Amino acid sequence: SPLFTITNYHYQLKISCCDNNLNTYLFCKRSIDPNVTNPQQLAAGVIPGSAVKTLDAQRDGIIQITEILQEYPNLDSLHLVSHGSPGSIHLGNSKLNLDTLPLYAAEIKNWFSPFRPYSHQSHQSLEYLHELHLSPPTPNFGGENSLKSSRIGDKTVQKYHDQVQNKESCPANFGSKSSKSPRIGGFRGHNFIAKPKILLYGCNVAQGEKGKQFLNKLHQLTQAQIQASSTKIGNAELGGNWQLDIAVGVDSEADNTEIVFNQATQQAYSEIFVAPVANDDPVPYPAAIELSELDGSNGFVLNGSNELLSFSGRSVSNAGDINEDGIADIIIGARRTGYLVFGGSSVGSSGTIELTELNGSDGFIINVNGSVNADSIKVSNAGDINGDGIADLIIGENSFNINQRGRSYVVFGGSGVGSSGTLALGALDGSNGFALNGIDDVDNSGVSVSNAGDVNGDGIADLIIGAFYADPNGSYSGESYVVFGGSNVGTSGIIQLSDLDGSNGFVLNGIDEDDRSGNSVSNAGDVNGDGIADLIIGANEAAITRTEPGESYVVFGGSNVGTSGTFELSSLDGSNGFVLNGIDVGDFSGDSVSNAGDINGDGIADLIIGASRADPNGNRSGESYVVFGGSNVGTSGTFELSSLDGSNGFVLNGIDEDDRLGYSVSNAGDVNGDGIADLIIGASRAGGIISGESYVVFGGSDVGSSGTIELSALNGSNGFVLNGIDGGDRSGVSVSNAGDVNGDGTTDLIIGAYYAGNLQQGESYVVFGRDFNTDQDTSFTTSSVLFNDTDADGDPLSVTAIDTTVTLGLVTSNGDGTFDYDPNGQFDFLKPGETATDIFTYTVSDGGDTDTATVTITITGVNNAPIANDDPIPYPPAIELSALDGNSGFVLKGIDSEDRSGNSLSNAGDVNGDGIADLIIGAYGANSDAGESYVIFGSNNPSSAIELSALDGSNGFVLNGIDAIDFSGRSVSSAGDVNGDGLADLIIGAPGANSDAGESYVVFGSSNPSSAIELSALDGNNGFVLKGITADDNSGTTVSNAGDVNGDGLAD
Repeated sequence: SPLFTITNYHYQLKISCCDNNLNTYLFCKRSIDPNVTNPQQLAAGVIPGSAVKTLDAQRDGIIQITEILQEYPNLDSLHLVSHGSPGSIHLGNSKLNLDTLPLYAAEIKNWFSPFRPYSHQSHQSLEYLHELHLSPPTPNFGGENSLKSSRIGDKTVQKYHDQVQNKESCPANFGSKSSKSPRIGGFRGHNFIAKPKILLYGCNVAQGEKGKQFLNKLHQLTQAQIQASSTKIGNAELGGNWQLDIAVGVDSEADNTEIVFNQATQQAYSEIFVAPVANDDPVPYPAAIELSELDGSNGFVLNGSNELLSFSGRSVSNAGDINEDGIADIIIGARRTGYLVFGGSSVGSSGTIELTELNGSDGFIINVNGSVNADSIKVSNAGDINGDGIADLIIGENSFNINQRGRSYVVFGGSGVGSSGTLALGALDGSNGFALNGIDDVDNSGVSVSNAGDVNGDGIADLIIGAFYADPNGSYSGESYVVFGGSNVGTSGIIQLSDLDGSNGFVLNGIDEDDRSGNSVSNAGDVNGDGIADLIIGANEAAITRTEPGESYVVFGGSNVGTSGTFELSSLDGSNGFVLNGIDVGDFSGDSVSNAGDINGDGIADLIIGASRADPNGNRSGESYVVFGGSNVGTSGTFELSSLDGSNGFVLNGIDEDDRLGYSVSNAGDVNGDGIADLIIGASRAGGIISGESYVVFGGSDVGSSGTIELSALNGSNGFVLNGIDGGDRSGVSVSNAGDVNGDGTTDLIIGAYYAGNLQQGESYVVFGRDFNTDQDTSFTTSSVLFNDTDADGDPLSVTAIDTTVTLGLVTSNGDGTFDYDPNGQFDFLKPGETATDIFTYTVSDGGDTDTATVTITITGVNNAPIANDDPIPYPPAIELSALDGNSGFVLKGIDSEDRSGNSLSNAGDVNGDGIADLIIGAYGANSDAGESYVIFGSNNPSSAIELSALDGSNGFVLNGIDAIDFSGRSVSSAGDVNGDGLADLIIGAPGANSDAGESYVVFGSSNPSSAIELSALDGNNGFVLKGITADDNSGTTVSNAGDVNGDGLAD
C-alpha cells in the first residue's frame, strides 16, 4: 500500500532504488560481513543493480559502514548480511546490539544523509527522477506536461508517461514545497526526501522482546524502516528461510520483495547466518540439556546389556567412594544385575560406557541370585556401615525367591572390591558384606533401600529398607527396617530382619491397610537441627483406600530411637517426628522421598516428596514438595503439604498432562558450584512420546519464595531440564546425585532410562556438574566453558584466546575449554566465609566465526592460622572503603553529576596554618567543564563524610574555574611555600583554558580564607596565573611543586 499522502493534491509516490545504472539518484548498497560462510558466493548472488562491499573482519564493522556510506550520501537502502542472534548482529570484529547502539549513536545517525531536493543547478524536472510509480487504475494525463492522477503508486511511468512497467519500489517522502521542486506537469510539487530502509540478514535478529527493542532503537537513530527476521536465515535443511518477517518504522509491514539474493543463491547456499554463542559464566547451564548430546566432555551414557528387558537404569545412585581411590563411584540397578562404575578423571571420556564390559579396573558387575522372574534391583550407597572408613553399598531385591519375601545385600567397600570384574551377592560371607532377609512371604522387602545417616547418634552410619507389602496393621500397610551400623555388623553373613530388637535396629510399622508404607525410604538429613540424622518414609496410598492422597513420615533420630524394637508411625506427635499429609485424592504423595540437602542455605537440611499423580497442569502432570527444615518443623505432629507458602517450603509443578513429575526425587548436591544444594526431579512420562524429562532446580536463599515453582520456567539461571532421547525411554524413572564422579570438585548427576533401546535394555546418563569456585588458598581446574556455548551448524567449538587484563589470579588455558586458576595470594584478605569474584574473558571459535564471554570465579575465604612477623604489617591487605566511619578515614562527596570530583587529588600542605595538613581535590567537569577544585582543611575530629558543597571557609573552600571547558582542576597539587609567608600554597591546572593553550593557577595559602576563591580574581596578592603559549598546547595537563630548585629557600 502507498506510504505517504498529500491530501490536498491526492497523490502518492514511491521511488525505486534498484536499477542497473548505479549513477542514478537513488540506489541500494549491500554490505556482507566476512565472517559468514562463503561470502564470495553471497556477493555473486545478489540481484543486479547492487553495489556490494565486504567488510574487513579485523576492523570495527560499524565504523567501516559509516565510512562506506560517506561515499554515497544519497543512499536509501542498506542490506547488512552477517551472523545474528536476538537483538544483535555481528559486523567485522564488533557487534551491534542494545549495549553497543548508544556507543555508536553518533555514527549511525549519519548513515543516511537526507535525500537532497533537486536543485536548479542540476535536475529541475521530474524526468530526472529515475522511476515514478503509479498505482492502478492507470492515471489520466491532461496533456504532455500535466499529471492528474488520484493515486501514484505501484506502476511505473518513465519520463512522465512514455510506458507503464512493473518495477521494484522503495519508499519516498515529501519535504517542503519549493520553487526549486521537480515539476509534475504544470504543478510544482514537494521536494522528494528518501525514506531509507535497512534490511538485516542475520538469524533471529528480530526475535523476542530483545529483538523488538533493538529494531526500534535502530529505527530511532536512523529514521529508516528496519526489516529483519525472527527466525533463522539461510539453508532450509538447517531450519532457515529467506524471509525478513518483522518490520519497524514507516510502512511497518514486512516486504520480502526486496530480498537482495537471487533465487539460485537462496537455493544453493548451504549455511545459515548464526554465529557461535559463548555464554557468560557463572550461569553454567543452558535452559535445556539434550541427553543425546553427552559426548564425554559434559557427561556420558551407560549402556545396559543387549538382553531383552534388562531394564538397566531402573534404579541409580551415587555409591560413595567404594574403592577408596578418592573419587566418587556410581551404581546402577538392572534386572537381576547391578553395575558399579568407578569414578575417575577420565571416566566416560569417550562419551559411552558399556556396562557389560566392566573388568574390575573400571568397575564391576554385580550378580544377583534371586528368582528368574526377579524385578530390577534397587541400589543405594549405604554410607560406612561397618565403620572402616570406606563407603559401602546396599542393594534391594524385593522379588527374591518365588514367594517375594525379599532380600537386601550390603557390600563392603575396599581398595580391592570387584577387582575380578564380577561380584556375586550369593558369596557375601560377613567379611565382604552380608544379606538381610525379609520376614514374610509377599512382603517385598528391599523394594526401597537407602542409607539412613547416623540415626542413633553412635557415630556409625545406619541403613533403612522398605517392605511395602508387609502386614503389621492390615494387608499391605507396609513396614520399614532400620539396621544399625557397627564394626561387627553382619559378620555372620546374614541378618534376619525379624531379629531386630532395638539394640541392632528396629521396625517401623505402617498405619493402615493398603498404605504401602515403605514404598520409598531415605535419610532425611538433620531436618530438625538437633545434630542427629532423621528418616523419611513414603506411603503413597495412605490412608484407608487406594484413592487417598498419600502420606510421608519423618522420624527424628536420637540415642533412644527404636529402642523397643518397634516404632509405630501412628505414634508420631511432633516430639518424635511428624506426618506430611498429601493434598488431593489420588495424588500418590510419597511416591518418592529424599533429603533435599540444604536447598535454601539456612544451615538446616530440607526434604523433598514426590506426588506423581497430582494434577497442577493437567491430569497426572505431577507435583513435588520441598519442606524446609527447622527447629520447629512438624512440632504439631502433622504437616499439611497444602500449606506450603514459600516461607516453610514450596511446590514444584509438572508441566504437561501425564508427565508424572515426582516419580523420582533426589538431592542433586551442588551442581552449579554456588555453595548451595540443588534438587533433581524425574518425570519419566514427559517429553515426546514418554521419552522422559528430569529437572534440576538450583538452590538459593530465596528459592521457592513465592510458594510455587513452575518447572516450565527453568531457564538455565534457576535450573534446567534434561531431555530424554527417544520415545518410550522413560528417562527420569530414577534420578540421583552421582557424587563427584570425575573428580573435578563439582557434584555430578545420574539419570536412569530403563526402557531405552530396541530391547528395552535400558540406559543411564551421567551429567557433569560445573564449577567456577575455589577458596583463597587453592588452585583448581575449571569446568569446560564450552558446555553451554553453542553453534547452530553443529560445528566443533574451541577456545582460541583468553584475556586476563583485569584478572587478579593466574589463568592458564588447557586447550580443551577448561582453565587452571590460581588465586595467587590476591584474596588472602577474605575472612572465613566471605566471598569475592575474579573474572577473565575467552574467545570461542567454530573455525570461522568467533564470540567472547566472561568467566566469573567465586573465591571463598578460609580460616588460615595467624602468622606472627618480627616486623608486623600495620595494615590488612584490604580496607573496605564503605566502612570508613571518621575514625578510620572519611569520604569526600562530589556535588553534581558529571563533576568528576576526585579525578585529581593531592596533599595540600598546611594551607590555613592551623598545624594540620590539608587536602586538595579537582573536579574538572564541574560548572559546565569550567572546573572546580576543593581544599579540605585537616581536622583531629573528622566526620565520616564531608559534602564538598558544604565547604564554607571554616572547613575548606572552593576554587572556581573561569570559562566553560577550561577543565580547571584537571590536575592539582601542593605548591609548597612559593611566596615565603609560612603557609603552604596550591597549584591548579586548566589545560582547556585560552583556546587549549592552557593555564595554571598558583593560589597562596591564607589563615582566613573565604568560602570560595575565583581563579579569575588572582591579582598577584592572592596568587597568579601561568599562561600557556600556543593553542592546543594544553599547558596545565599536569602540575606539581618542584621543591626549591634554585636554592633560594622558596619553593618553586
